[in-house]
Amino acid sequence: MLEKIRANGGKAFLVRSPLGSHGDAARRWAAFDQADREYAPDGRLDILVNNAGIGRSSALSELTEEEFDEVFAVNVRAPFFLVQHALPRLRDGGRIINISSGIARIAMPEIIAYNATGGSHL
Repeated sequence: MLEKIRANGGKAFLVRSPLGSHGDAARRWAAFDQADREYAPDGRLDILVNNAGIGRSSALSELTEEEFDEVFAVNVRAPFFLVQHALPRLRDGGRIINISSGIARIAMPEIIAYNATGGSHL
């Protein structure tokens, strides 16, 4: 996707960083605000694409609280706060695209916590 945007004359960049801890979204946007303004000279953006997530969890009988928290932190809390912090940075007509999986429509009890996050994407 990134290469296609650039090939068509657009400007785009990819940001990879860990998500799942409190404050990760704020830290990511603080880095954006401090970054080289090659792509966003005015500090504003046209499109935010959230494509982060983890697709693992244990079966209900084996799922730990820590594993549950991790899946929800990455797949639900992180996109929520990334979007919240993006709102004042979006140009008029800007877009937010949240990528999800088909898990909200497919029952897979062997990965129950991940299933629950599939229906929670923004």
